[in-house]
Order: sequence, then structure tokens, then C-alpha cells
Amino acid sequence: MAADNWILYQNALVWHGSIGEESPTRDDAKMAVRSKKAMFARWTSDFDTTTVNEWWYCLCDSFTPLSELKSKQRYRIKRGLGNCRVERLHKGVIKEYVERFFEIAEDCFADYPDKYRPKPNKEEFCNHLCQLVDTDFWICRNVTDNEIIGYGYCRRKGVDVFLEQVKIPTRYLNTEANAALAYSMVEYYLHNLHFRYLVDGERNIKHETNYQAFLVQVIGFRYVFCKLNVEYAPMMAIAVKMLFPFKNVIEYMGRKSRFFYNVYCVLKQEEICRKCLL
Repeated sequence: MAADNWILYQNALVWHGSIGEESPTRDDAKMAVRSKKAMFARWTSDFDTTTVNEWWYCLCDSFTPLSELKSKQRYRIKRGLGNCRVERLHKGVIKEYVERFFEIAEDCFADYPDKYRPKPNKEEFCNHLCQLVDTDFWICRNVTDNEIIGYGYCRRKGVDVFLEQVKIPTRYLNTEANAALAYSMVEYYLHNLHFRYLVDGERNIKHETNYQAFLVQVIGFRYVFCKLNVEYAPMMAIAVKMLFPFKNVIEYMGRKSRFFYNVYCVLKQEEICRKCLL
């Protein structure tokens, strides 16, 4: 099992192997936690199980033409395509756009709650985007003034495409730019290029967002249920066991504290993991 499929993020390991096809064993996870000195390792198994539970991937595996969508879906997508012009950028021009991307991201982050609002560094943000590989960048322009009002980027991996980030500020949501951008991506990757999945990712515990529900209800994504697995470092396992009975108290404290909110997210993850074992 390839060790480089573990991605270290905020001192936790997340498995990034081929979706639905390969899963590490618990021994693999234990070894990875030790070698990377991580707090825990997280991975999924039982991909696309018929059992409805609280852990899932949100993905699209088929393209539906506008004419075959339900009227409410069709209305929102057509409104978005009428208000916005969606473009896929050539890799060579990304440097010309990253400063605008940073402005859009900052605008979006301003609406995040204090407990998890990012504070990006402009230089690091721009350098990161310029160094991405196997990545397609997309923009939405407002047709009235040609202004870039949102962006997104996708990472290609094998037969799948991963929707890594979409940022459209709140004040532009009524343009239905999200619908225009997501629908254009589904058409391009699944209909034109015949990729297997366009994947938005797993369930999001930390961010309070309705984006996945939007993708399911409007664009035709679906929830693919699976089993959540977590392997903790020894001291982390003790801390989780001790704090879990106080999860509700910590959730309350996390409304005002970034630290306690992060603790609560770990405990929420543990709660979902336990429910997957039932």
C-alpha cells in the first residue's frame, strides 16, 4: 500500500488513494501515524455501501442534459449560465489571475465564523496555486461588466477529478454562478472527457456549509455512503476517550473558541466513526 497516499494536513493524515478502489489496513494506518508523528489517520472503507450512515463522499458520476433536469434545477442552471460566462483557463496564464483569486478568497473568508476563519498569506496563497500540478482552473465572469466574480480548481487523478476549491462571494450568489460553474465542470469532465467521477470530497465536519446539499439538489451529485475509520496516536486515543463524554460541553465552548471548536470537530469525527460500527 503506497505510503505517499497519506496526506498530512494540520497534523492529521487523510488517505488520498484511488476513490473506492484501495483502502489501507489498520496496520498501515498505525505505521503511518508513527512515521509521520501525526495525531491520527483517517480513511474510508465499504465505498458505496447500501447502508445509509453519517459518512459519505459527495460526487457526480453521470451528466444529465439541461433538457432532462427537473424544472427548478434547469431554472437555476440556466439563470447562472445567463448571468455568467464560465471559462477554463490555460495553465500558462494562471499567474495573471492569482491575485484576483486571493481577493475573492479573502472576500469569502470574511463571511466565515471566527472559530474557523482562515487568515491566508497572499504570497503563500499565490505561490501555492502557481505550483499546483494536474490541476485545471476555472473562472466565472459577470456578463454585465466582464468582472471575475468567482473561481474554482479541479485536480485530475487517474479516472477521477476532484473539485478542490470553489470560491464565489456571498454577494454574487443570486447570480447562480455556483450553478453555472458546477454544471460546466460536470459537462466538461463527465460528458466531454468521460472521466468516471467528479468528486467534491467527503463529508465536511469543520465547515458549516450547504455546498454539498446544493450540488446534490441542483447539479445531480449524490451522496455515496461509506464507513469512516480513524486510528489515533496513543496519547491522542487517551485524550479522545476522556473528552468524548463531554462532547456537548466542548461544542458549546467551541462557539467562541477556535481551540475548543477544533477539539469538538475531532470528537464529532469520533462520534461518526462509532456510529459506522453499529
